[in-house]
Amino acid sequence: MDPDTRPLATISDVARACAISPPQVLRIAERGDIPILRISPRCVRFVPSQVEAALGLPPGLIQCGKKSEAEPPARPMNRRQHPWR
Repeated sequence: MDPDTRPLATISDVARACAISPPQVLRIAERGDIPILRISPRCVRFVPSQVEAALGLPPGLIQCGKKSEAEPPARPMNRRQHPWR
């Protein structure tokens, strides 16, 4: 088995690949359904290949640090759009 050379995945990376919310990813991980690497009390990461295997996802589905193609690029707000103005 080849070691996974992809970078570690964040909660957001896993959530985006599974189409669920980040808090739900954390609940699934804390329940023990997917392996989790706890870096510190507030920082967790996932090995993409282990998550894909645990959830039955196709290999390579989790893309680390990349936003979905469907998300439009952020547009800067003009002065009238700021909520505090």
